Amino acid sequence: MPDYEEAAQNMGMGVEWLMDMMTKLEEQGLTHTYVSSLTEAALKTQDLDEQMQLAVDTYDRMVKSGTATDEELQEQAQHVQELANQYSEVQNV
Repeated sequence: MPDYEEAAQNMGMGVEWLMDMMTKLEEQGLTHTYVSSLTEAALKTQDLDEQMQLAVDTYDRMVKSGTATDEELQEQAQHVQELANQYSEVQNV
């Protein structure tokens, strides 16, 4: 809650209005990558690092095995890219 209060104050609006707007965005399916603290960002980054390593290792194994279809490789590559995008979002908060 203190982070919402600080954000609202920095933007010159009331915290209730900011929280209401965030709720409305979520209800419409628009999510945000809000990080409430540096600790949370560090934990999220660590989790994404682990997921990324696993995803890259899986992709490498798929390529080396020679048994994965082009579609399977493409799906795994897309998963790696999605994780990279999430990582960038957390780093830019």
